[in-house]
Amino acid sequence: MPDSNVSEASDDRKGIQSIEVGGQLLRVLSRHAAPMLLRDIAREAGMPPAKAHPYLVSFCKIRLVEQDPPTGRYQLGALALRLGLAGLAQSPALRRAEESLGPFKQKVQHTVALVVWGQLGPTIVQLSAVDFPLETNLRVGSVMSLVSTAAGRVFTAYMQTTATQRLVDIELQRLAQASADQALAKARFVEEIAETRTRGMARAVGNPIPGVNALAAPILGANGHLDLVVLVFGREENFDARWDGSIATALADYCSTVSQD
Repeated sequence: MPDSNVSEASDDRKGIQSIEVGGQLLRVLSRHAAPMLLRDIAREAGMPPAKAHPYLVSFCKIRLVEQDPPTGRYQLGALALRLGLAGLAQSPALRRAEESLGPFKQKVQHTVALVVWGQLGPTIVQLSAVDFPLETNLRVGSVMSLVSTAAGRVFTAYMQTTATQRLVDIELQRLAQASADQALAKARFVEEIAETRTRGMARAVGNPIPGVNALAAPILGANGHLDLVVLVFGREENFDARWDGSIATALADYCSTVSQD
C-alpha cells in the first residue's frame, strides 16, 4: 500500500536507513485497529518476516510496539500512544478548545472530555473533571465505542464512512449477538446517527454507563471537517440531557465558538 506522506517519500536528505525501514512496519500497524501477525505485517511492508522480526523485537523493548504472548500478534504500544497524544496536543483546534475548557466546565458544572480520532477510534486526550466524584472508567487514552457512546456517534455522523465503517460493522456485529432483534438494533443505530446530524450533537441517557448521562458535539475546522468532539457527562439525577436544556445550549455555544468559520 503506498504511503500518503509524499514529502517523506521524496525527501533525498541522508538519513539512517534502518530507522526508515522500521518506520514502514510502524506505518502498517497504524493502519490497522486489530493486532497483526508477523507475516501479515511483513507482507504489507514489503519485506520478509525474518527481516521484520528484529525491528519488532526492538520496538517492543521501547514499547513502541506490544506483542500479545498467547497469540503472538503485534500492535502499537504505550510509547506510540504517548507520541500520538503529544502530536495531537499541537493541533490548533485542540489548543483553542483547551484554552476555554475551564470556563466551559464551570458553566456546565460537569466533567468535560476532548476526544479525537485515534488509531483505535475515538480517543480521550483531555479530561477536566468536576470536584465531586463520578464513578466511571473514562480517562485520558480511553477509546470510546462508535456505536454505543454519544462521542462515538458524533464521529460516525461527521467523519467519512470509509474511516469509520469497518469499526462500526465490528461493533454492530457484537451488538447483534447480544440482541434478540438484530434488525431493530441496527435500525436504532441508523436513526441515532440521523438524529445526531440533524441536531448537531448526540446524547446518551443511562447507557452505556448506567446512571450517567452524556452530550457530545463536534468542533469543525475551516474546511468543515471534524477536528475533535467535546463530551460532557455526569450523574443522571442532576444532568439535564434535554436537547434544549442548559447543558446542550452551553455545549453548542462552546463548540461554535471554538470551531473555525
